[in-house]
Amino acid sequence: MKQLSIFSLLLTALLFSGFQVRAQEECGFDDLHQRLLKEDSAFKKGVEEADRQWASFSRLIKTSGRQFSFLDDDVYEIPVVVHILHPGSPYGTKYNPTDEEVIDWIEYLNQVYSAEYPSYLPEGGGGVKIPVKFTLAKWDPDRQPTTGIERIDMSGDQVFVDNGVRLNSSGRTISEISKMFQWPKEIYYNIYITSKIDGADGYTGGQTAGFAVLGISNLLSAADGAYILEAYSRAGYPTLPHEIGHAFGLYHTWEGGSGTTCPPNVNCEEDGDKVCDTDPSKSLLGTCPAPSTINPCTGNPYGTNGVQHNFMNYTNCVRNHFTPGQAERMIFMLTNYRRGLLYSRALSETVPAPNPVPIPAVCNPSGVGYPDVDLGAGPVGVVLDSLMHFSSPYLASSNPVFYEDFTVSPINLVHTTLTAGTAYDLSVSTVNNQQRVKVYIDYNNDGAFTEDEAVMESFTTTPGSFTHTASIVPPETAVKNTALRMRVIADLYIPSYNLTPCGMMLGAGQVKDYSVTIIPAGVVFTGLTSFTGRVSGGNTAVLQWHIENTPLQVGKFELERSTDGQNFTQISTINRENGVKDYRYEDVIDNPAQRYYYRLKVLNGDRPEYSKVISLSFDTRNNFLVTVFPNPVTDIMTVRSYSPIKAIHVFDVYGRKVISRAEAGVINREVKLNFNKYPSGVYLIQVVDVNDGVSVKRVMKE
Repeated sequence: MKQLSIFSLLLTALLFSGFQVRAQEECGFDDLHQRLLKEDSAFKKGVEEADRQWASFSRLIKTSGRQFSFLDDDVYEIPVVVHILHPGSPYGTKYNPTDEEVIDWIEYLNQVYSAEYPSYLPEGGGGVKIPVKFTLAKWDPDRQPTTGIERIDMSGDQVFVDNGVRLNSSGRTISEISKMFQWPKEIYYNIYITSKIDGADGYTGGQTAGFAVLGISNLLSAADGAYILEAYSRAGYPTLPHEIGHAFGLYHTWEGGSGTTCPPNVNCEEDGDKVCDTDPSKSLLGTCPAPSTINPCTGNPYGTNGVQHNFMNYTNCVRNHFTPGQAERMIFMLTNYRRGLLYSRALSETVPAPNPVPIPAVCNPSGVGYPDVDLGAGPVGVVLDSLMHFSSPYLASSNPVFYEDFTVSPINLVHTTLTAGTAYDLSVSTVNNQQRVKVYIDYNNDGAFTEDEAVMESFTTTPGSFTHTASIVPPETAVKNTALRMRVIADLYIPSYNLTPCGMMLGAGQVKDYSVTIIPAGVVFTGLTSFTGRVSGGNTAVLQWHIENTPLQVGKFELERSTDGQNFTQISTINRENGVKDYRYEDVIDNPAQRYYYRLKVLNGDRPEYSKVISLSFDTRNNFLVTVFPNPVTDIMTVRSYSPIKAIHVFDVYGRKVISRAEAGVINREVKLNFNKYPSGVYLIQVVDVNDGVSVKRVMKE
């Protein structure tokens, strides 16, 4: 049996409280999901693998006796764009709601997920806070300001006018809608308000109120997003919280059952909705069992767990809660399978800085040998210093693209600046099948790629998700202070097949281009033992440095700043004082959305000497975002941070420090931890960044 949580008496008092709204009509998730599983083998593999990973993680959470692997102060902000597809309706009329109505709708969603909506069960009273916040995008894919609300007049499309979006029978398919209107699904969550679904508009009975693509596989399905009838796009209607649950990994509470049959329940991590603290039940569409009514799927009263009031059920009852297990699954799926949303620049307070564009490549791949096969080969995640990008692999059915030049992308984090002679961690993620990965950087900037410019070659012979890693050191001979093209190749692993960067016929994979800028290391500043920076007050960089045995002829420090890591301008001169070893300077900046680079320069006689370059992001949303994976871990765990890591400490459940790593002086945003010799259980990882910010993650050791 599933684990049962006993609600307090507050549950009974709140069963029928709050905003009484139109009953939840049928959701189209099951029809869509089963069709995708049947028709799309890559999608099916991705779902199965994610569910297996979740089952392992869920079992560890349960055996630890804890409810959460995340902490209450973790809040994941997700950029949203709402596309209003209407048949020519005037603003503010039926099918075309006002901006204020949409804003209220999203605010209602956030109140539900934060357990603050009036009819939602509070924390400690049967409800749970899910630490996500949905925010309307501030910048569109071209770095232009946006309200996050896009109105699309579909009056010229008679198929849409008559039938709206197609789920099962008639209308524009979600594939067609996605191709026309989707903003990049890796960095925006797309919500579509539609006038009709399968020809019905929701103002009369018996319609599908909405549906969403299961979010654990957004990289494997082009038609990602939630589709909601306009009739149900109002604050207080449970449709949006329900569909967002699907969008971030939740199934219906009766998954595997129906209105007449109970779902399987032999293994709660793998059966039914795969969440152990939701009771299995039949679909309750059109009904509302009293708390004392016996649930035939458990033999216990419905009031024991309140499943008839769960947002992922069909019921005429007031929907008023998610469970801790559902919250856990959503965060697990978000941080493992939708990470691109967490690195989006669409919510910056001011316009994101443009990405430098390198010269064109002299040659590109010629095609794929298996263009009609869905094998899911290709890079899905590329991380190098501040370059963090997630995208879809080659999929014949939904993403038949074998070459993508992301260097021209205005909004994605597709560029980084590296210092010559310094080591950096490069990681490339793949999914579904065994794959070979090869990466080149065009160090001489001639648009071509030679074998001496290869910086990674890796392969896995095991199907499934895998992160390929390498340490790279940009050479002093590289062209400096200009954007250089980085080419990432991933294809099916065939032992005799070598990946080449130009003119080749891929098997079923992809080539993706990014850019890096190499800056000179300079002559090391003699006697400088530390140079650090941190953000204060959202618009001030606090720079500090310490000297030991610096030559006496160095009488002043020149502090330099750059917005691209290449071209530095002196912003201040700080005089050296006799006997003083510690110095500090505060720099107030104008554009908090811009990343800034700092270095110190001194003249040692006639020779200029420099400190290392440090970079600071003033966008507080992204200042210190940390992810850990795999979680649960068996041996090696990766800790990845948006901000450079200064130190990592790991504590067991008794508060004992079992691992301590100091990364001071090393600009690392990714660190490996070896858990192999430690016993199974729950551990806390404390990550300290170079700005002395602290983030804590809870992880499981198998």
